Amino acid sequence: MPRLKLLYLNRNKFGDDGVTALAAALTEGSWGSLRLITLHDTATTDRGGKALSNAAKDGYLPKLTFLNLSGTDVTASTKAHISAHCQACSVL
Repeated sequence: MPRLKLLYLNRNKFGDDGVTALAAALTEGSWGSLRLITLHDTATTDRGGKALSNAAKDGYLPKLTFLNLSGTDVTASTKAHISAHCQACSVL
């Protein structure tokens, strides 16, 4: 998905399994143009958040500027880890 810039997955109940699958897909494809991912109200916890953090750490989200995890059970600690690996990114 080389041209995809905005990915809205709000209010889906796919939870950690879905977010982990998304994170795995990020490492397999050409998603480097993504600037925004919204996962608001997706029944996600730290497990899904850590999968996203690993994708960011490994450089698969170089242009990401905004990640919305509001309405999830991802803790502030995990959000801080994501922010540390995605320095130009605001994480809610």
